[in-house]
Amino acid sequence: RYQASVGLAQAQHLPARERAELAVAGAQAVAEAARAVAAEAEAAAARAQEIAHGEEAEELSWADGIYRGQVSLEGEAPSLEGYGVLQAANGQSFAGLFEDNQPKLGVHQFQSDSRYAGEERDRVPQGLGVYSYPSGVVFAGQWERGHINGLGVSESPQGVIVAGEWAENAPNGYGAVTDNANGHRVERMEGGRFTDTY
Repeated sequence: RYQASVGLAQAQHLPARERAELAVAGAQAVAEAARAVAAEAEAAAARAQEIAHGEEAEELSWADGIYRGQVSLEGEAPSLEGYGVLQAANGQSFAGLFEDNQPKLGVHQFQSDSRYAGEERDRVPQGLGVYSYPSGVVFAGQWERGHINGLGVSESPQGVIVAGEWAENAPNGYGAVTDNANGHRVERMEGGRFTDTY
């Protein structure tokens, strides 16, 4: 899944335009893989909903939320293990696969009406996934500790596509921005700033 990032690291010596083209191709490949993982997460969420509403679902509650689904009864206390739905008191929810008491793969609905489908660790996006913002912008790509980091593609409802390298939720490095409404294309991003327009 992450071979595209390795290829970019080896391409440091390339001219800026070639590096940007390589970053775009890598970002598109990673975005495709992220969409595949998101489809798996949607299936896991659907399975979790079935189990949570079934007769054999266990229910656990805490001051900050309720969980319905499969649990492991091994150990001193029950642990979230398998498919289930966690509804937090703050309005967030996660439906999908749990492992070691933590969400692993599924759909995370945030109180801001943002929605993430993909891999998680420590209750934040980690790995590959697709994040949908209330504005209609959709990002498919790599996540690290809840932030967009690595390669990916962002698409807006207005037809603006940003493909390439990202760091801390912003375009950073090489890539391209294409505005399909007017055909404008910008290549090579540095620290969120765009250079080399044509």
